Amino acid sequence: MTAAFRYRYLVFSSLLLFATTSAMPQHSVAVPTMLMVSDIHFDPFYDPAKVNELARSPAKDWEAILARKDSSSQESDFQYLGNACALRGVDTPYSLFSSAVQAMHRDAGNAAMIIFTGDTLAHRFDCMYEKTQPKATAEQYTTFTAKTIEYVLLQLHHAAPQERLYFALGNNDSDCGDYKLNEDVPWFDMLGEVAAKVMPDAWTEEAARDFHHGGYYSVMMSSPMRRTRMIAINDMFLADGYKNCKGEENHDSSKKQMTWLQTQLDEARAHHEHVWIIGHIPPGVSVFATFVQQIKKKEPMHCRRKGEYLYADRTLGRHSLEERRCH
Repeated sequence: MTAAFRYRYLVFSSLLLFATTSAMPQHSVAVPTMLMVSDIHFDPFYDPAKVNELARSPAKDWEAILARKDSSSQESDFQYLGNACALRGVDTPYSLFSSAVQAMHRDAGNAAMIIFTGDTLAHRFDCMYEKTQPKATAEQYTTFTAKTIEYVLLQLHHAAPQERLYFALGNNDSDCGDYKLNEDVPWFDMLGEVAAKVMPDAWTEEAARDFHHGGYYSVMMSSPMRRTRMIAINDMFLADGYKNCKGEENHDSSKKQMTWLQTQLDEARAHHEHVWIIGHIPPGVSVFATFVQQIKKKEPMHCRRKGEYLYADRTLGRHSLEERRCH
């Protein structure tokens, strides 16, 4: 495999475990731990010869298919996909994802919960599907994206003994392309059924209705959290460059979600609840985009003082660039 197709990166937050006491009484001895996961970008096309079987099979059967030995033509087949779809690298094949899940079992067994902040699907997912399933319909593509997300969430769901998983969707998590999404579509209902599987003691009819509108939801967190509301936003609707599946700008989607969010916060305040908000895109200035522009312009990175750090917010998922220190 050429250097262009070496594993690029996989963000599992270094399987970072950290403790929090935000919703625990001050006198409490028990301190819950959690595992933060983001930007998996799982690639079910890494061995293109398996895609036909994956397309025919439910997500619960994917593990057995993917775990089989790679086909003899895997390298050349994927090389073709890489060239045809202008891939900039390799996202997360089964071998890497499986290894990470095993590490979660081993190192995060005491975690009270897993929080996954989105970007489940590989980059250029639509192109790779088209090249491997040239006769597929739009409905079949929608189903395949939903099954891929379901497979990943089910694997994460079983990674910790407590099996409490909360998740948000990322900008790649769509049935019509990066930063493209429609409201009130059957795709959200498919994923809502998955949410009910991975959050069985938290998912409600109200959460399912909200999720149908745009992939956002609010649920009460399970024990050991107390009086704590988990709000997952779908910040693709809030992102610069967001368009619907027809490529049209649609600001109503973001306004509807912000109105919904305000309602959730008002209800939480009225009930004296703690609130956690998860999403994918960090708010504020994009550190990554800033650096990209500087690279394109061949401008040096200037600092106000020696040793100053620039940070990309990690609390909402992706962190294409974690930090940079100026000398």
